[in-house]
Amino acid sequence: MKSRYSVAQPTHTPSSSNHPAAPRKAMSRDLFSKDLSHLEYVLPLLERSNPFSLAYWRSRVTSLVAQQDLLPDGTRRVTRLLRLLNEIEGVSNHRK
Repeated sequence: MKSRYSVAQPTHTPSSSNHPAAPRKAMSRDLFSKDLSHLEYVLPLLERSNPFSLAYWRSRVTSLVAQQDLLPDGTRRVTRLLRLLNEIEGVSNHRK
């Protein structure tokens, strides 16, 4: 019997913090929305602690660029995340 519930498969698997996520194939609007919401939650926390490299997080966000038209506000939200990453990188580079 086929279950009506599906288990979400990871959209990427980081093998190492030095290897950015592989480019993704087209995704559904729902998956795009969930991924974008997750990144909006996680990225502001990076200023305090970052278990992965900033390149990893940038690759996660840039992988959404091709899909950003799936939501009416997708472009604005993706652009905001890229701006936030630039700010975090600037602060990180300034501390070094």
